[in-house]
Amino acid sequence: MFSLRELKVIFKYRAFSIKCRMELMYALMAIYTLVAAFETLVVWLVVRKTQKTKAVIPS
Repeated sequence: MFSLRELKVIFKYRAFSIKCRMELMYALMAIYTLVAAFETLVVWLVVRKTQKTKAVIPS
């Protein structure tokens, strides 16, 4: 059996690792949302440029 001190250390480590995992997940989600926002911005800019050129060409 584990002693009380060992159990405390194990519990602390387990809680710490879970917290780290949660923070890692939040960080990954934040990075993913940033990348998605950047991609939508790029697509929007490209669409605007193509629309502008299309509008300019006939006139």
